[in-house]
Amino acid sequence: MTCPACQAAEQLPRVDSFTSDCLSCKARAMAVTRADLLEDYQTAARTIFGDKIKEGHALVKVWLQRMKQRRTA
Repeated sequence: MTCPACQAAEQLPRVDSFTSDCLSCKARAMAVTRADLLEDYQTAARTIFGDKIKEGHALVKVWLQRMKQRRTA
């Protein structure tokens, strides 16, 4: 995670800045909106991440965990 938005999100996972071509920002956007709860999450993830769906999904899980940790801290 090297983009400025991701660096800011390290401290505050729900920060509202995103970089359009950053895989981690796309994953964070999906986590913030709880896209993982969509009935058709796989299609949404495939649309967002394309051939990097496995990496993107793993990042969605990372961001969900960070947001959960932040809420309980």
